[in-house]
Order: sequence, then structure tokens, then C-alpha cells
Amino acid sequence: MSCRALLAFLSILSVASGLSVASKRMVVQHSRPSAPAGFVSQGAAPATEILNIRLALASNNLAGLQQKLLSVSTPGSSEFRQWLSKDEVTSYVQPSAETVAAFNTWTSANGITPGATSPHGDWVSISVPVSRANTLFAAKFEVFTHPDIKSNLVRTLSVLLPSELVGHVDVIHPSTDFVRTSPRLASIPTRKGPAPPAKPCDTSVDSHPTPPAKSCDTSVGSGRITPTTLCKLERRHERGHPGKQAGLGAPQPRGPRSSSQVSPMDPLAKIM
Repeated sequence: MSCRALLAFLSILSVASGLSVASKRMVVQHSRPSAPAGFVSQGAAPATEILNIRLALASNNLAGLQQKLLSVSTPGSSEFRQWLSKDEVTSYVQPSAETVAAFNTWTSANGITPGATSPHGDWVSISVPVSRANTLFAAKFEVFTHPDIKSNLVRTLSVLLPSELVGHVDVIHPSTDFVRTSPRLASIPTRKGPAPPAKPCDTSVDSHPTPPAKSCDTSVGSGRITPTTLCKLERRHERGHPGKQAGLGAPQPRGPRSSSQVSPMDPLAKIM
């Protein structure tokens, strides 16, 4: 083997070794086999398009915050209703000094200037071109469309993190998450123009009051039960039962009744 061939072989071996080391340093953070149903890839996202990426840094004591919230909301607890202040919440949610140092080292090494930071310091944003995002996260950002979504989405099916950020970064957005519009919500009609004025309440007094209910017995205008009324009802009943007029099962003549024989529910008790 000539000297030139040997140098070429060593050069290729060095590059391959470097790629192998680099690939080992990248760890899969989020991935999915394919886009959700309805989303269609329109190809690679434009390399120069700027992506505003937000990264969620790991909170220093999220488990402690959950336990604290459970304690202050449990009756009988010594901390019941002793609500947390903003500073106390921050002490649980903010990333640790180690996480902040690891993230700052990574951004500095890659020439990235972090943008806005959340009040608790657990969310940090960076703005980079698509081509740069593909390199930083070993991703392949694409443009996706969906029939129920008017705007396009720039997403990737996988995103990797350098090993030094594993355990320090929990979420990268946008990456493999897809937003899907609910057809049920999309079908709700919206009102165009200003809403019509509300009708005023009708506080006027009705000039035609509702007449009182009539008596069940239309032959008696007053609606009172009298002996005459009972006689009329009895004659109507007998006309509807001919057998009683022939003496079959005819009621026996009534004699005077004592107070012990009168039922409180008997209509005759009201007139005797």
C-alpha cells in the first residue's frame, strides 16, 4: 500500500471514528414513527425559515412541589390552606444551578443567544434557522398540512439532545408534537356583526287577567255543593245504570246517621 493510499485510509477512518463518537453523544429526546392521521408532509422546511424553539429546563424539585400542594389542600394537615407565595413556587420550579450551567455551556459552545425566559426560569426560547435546528438536534424539520388547519406546521418526527443536556432539558417545542383541530369545534357557527340588543323586560300589568277556574259541575254557577246538586248527580248516575231503576241493587233508603257513621271524607258530612 502506497503512502498516499495509507493517508487516505487513515483520514477516512478518522472521520468515521469522529462520526461514531458524535452519534454516541446524541440521545433521542422525542420521536414518533409517523405523523398523526390527516397530517401530510409537503417536504423539507425552508432552510432559512426562522424557528422559535422553546426548551423546558428540568425543575429542581417538582416532586416536592406536588407534595406541598397536596399538604396545603388536605383538611387536617398542619399546612392546610397555607398557600404558597410566588417566591416559594419559584424555589420548587426553577432549574438547579447545575442545569442552568449545563444549558449555558451548550448555548455558548454553539453560538446561541437565549431569548425570553419564563418568570421561574424553567422555559427558555432560542431563535435559529431551520438548517441550524436540524444540526443542533439531529432533526429533519418538515412542513405538514392538515385539511382542518389553515396554517402549515413545521415539525419533525424525531429530535435528539447532546448527552450533556440529558436530564436537564425536558421538552423541546416545536418538535414531534402535532396540533389537531377538533371538527366538532370547527363546525360551530360564529355570529357575524354586532349582537342584537336585548329586549326590555315587560313590566306592564295584564289588562285581561285570567278568569277563575270554573266549577266541575257546570250546572252550578257558584261551584258550591248543595243538597240539590247531590240529587242531580244521583239522578245522572241512575240514568247511566238502568238496573238500579228496576230495583236491581237499588240503594237502600238512608236513615239518620250518627256522628260515628259519618266519614270525614264523605261529601254529606259537609252539609249535615
